[in-house]
Amino acid sequence: MIWKLAWRNLWRHRARTLIALSAIFISYALLLLFMGIQADLEKSFEEAAVETAGGNVFVHADDYWATQDIERYIEDAGPIVDAAEQIDGIRGSIPRLVIHGLLETADDSVPMRLSGVDPERERLVRSPERDLVDGTFLDGHPRAPIVVGIGIAERLDVDVGDRIVMTAADPDGEIERALFYVDGIFETGADTVDDVVAWTTLEAAQRAVNMEGNLNEIAFAIDDDDRRHQIASELQSELDYAALPLQARSWDQLLPDVVAIMEFRRTIAILLFAAILLVVALAIANTFMMAVMERIRELGLLAAMGLTPGQLSRMLLFESLILAALGLVVGFLLGLGGHLWLVNTGIDVTEIMGGDIDIGGVSTIDLVVYSHIIPSWWIGATVFVFAIVLLSSIYPARRASRLTPADAMRMSE
Repeated sequence: MIWKLAWRNLWRHRARTLIALSAIFISYALLLLFMGIQADLEKSFEEAAVETAGGNVFVHADDYWATQDIERYIEDAGPIVDAAEQIDGIRGSIPRLVIHGLLETADDSVPMRLSGVDPERERLVRSPERDLVDGTFLDGHPRAPIVVGIGIAERLDVDVGDRIVMTAADPDGEIERALFYVDGIFETGADTVDDVVAWTTLEAAQRAVNMEGNLNEIAFAIDDDDRRHQIASELQSELDYAALPLQARSWDQLLPDVVAIMEFRRTIAILLFAAILLVVALAIANTFMMAVMERIRELGLLAAMGLTPGQLSRMLLFESLILAALGLVVGFLLGLGGHLWLVNTGIDVTEIMGGDIDIGGVSTIDLVVYSHIIPSWWIGATVFVFAIVLLSSIYPARRASRLTPADAMRMSE
């Protein structure tokens, strides 16, 4: 009986019911969309960080990362790759030889960080061709190709096909000079990359500093970046078991500045999220309070007709349950529709943000906002909105249950 009465009361005043219902589903849908966008931003930035780092998990010689000393290198990568193959979740290994030195022409010289790589294996974690503005990525000159950032190219005034001399120290401390031919020029939008970074083939880099067969970095691409710490720990155990003086660490352990920026962004997002939750709670609570208080005379009449205080309270709670259920269903459909639209279309914010963003050396090139569902977030939002609706109805229900018919009539005058 009380359920039927609650249902009829809701639709006896359609305008009031629709206003309360709209407060629920609009707030809920916007909350879901905000969560989807925020989750995608988090995911995109982490992917950009992995791409900038060049992998999810890394192996270096002891203390190499702190010193970047070319003397600290890996002599035999075979046992390391064999150990990694025993770990579930690793997609592939990416060998590198990183050299710090100078690039020179007759006109000028610039400091550089030259990475000797296997182009095919690099594609496990990034698409080098995406950033090219001229030439190819190590597909040109067969012996000594080099791909440089646009900042280096402009400083040295070189184009594709021109020659550049690299000067760097080998592991014995001897100064070596090697001739390279510009195979391509790239632009990431991050000055910390474009002004310093260059690429060559692994064989060319090894020849340049007399390190044939040696590496100073092995990166690993994994299937799920959330498992990076677990996989790094398992790989370190394998290295320790093999008595190899090497360190296995995840990308966030190597890039603390990027992690600090990510934590700051996450804190700002949490504060913004809390503010949105507060606004949603106040909007729903205010709508319900006003809707119930406008019905004081109606509630008094129902009490005069024989409804007990407990029945009045249950009726208002049942009305809230019905509105919550309807609002959540409609809001979920709207939020899911907005999510699917963002997934397929996205919102290009390049002009709004003024171009590519460089955060701590991480360049977010794709400035199209999409949406990504984290189930636990959406479940939490659903529980929150449902709880707010119920809590918003408890006070008016308790107050209405304490009113006598005579008090209700006086309050409504």
